[in-house]
Order: sequence, then C-alpha cells, then structure tokens
Amino acid sequence: MSLAITSLAVALALASITLSLVVGDANDHGRTPRVGRAFRG
Repeated sequence: MSLAITSLAVALALASITLSLVVGDANDHGRTPRVGRAFRG
C-alpha cells in the first residue's frame, strides 16, 4: 500500500515540476521552487 502511495506521490511531483517548467516558466517563476520544496520536504 505504501509503495503505491509513494509512486503516486513521485508521479504527481514529476507532473507538477514538468507543468511548472513548461507552463509556469512563462508566467510565474516563483512556483517552481515552491513545488520542489513541498515535495522534497
């Protein structure tokens, strides 16, 4: 169960970072480090 949760969290983190880099890069530079910090702890 925890493995599924971990892989889901990793997938969400990668998706969020990718979206931040692709979409947020043009709009908001502040989002990318915040997203990274949130998932890295």
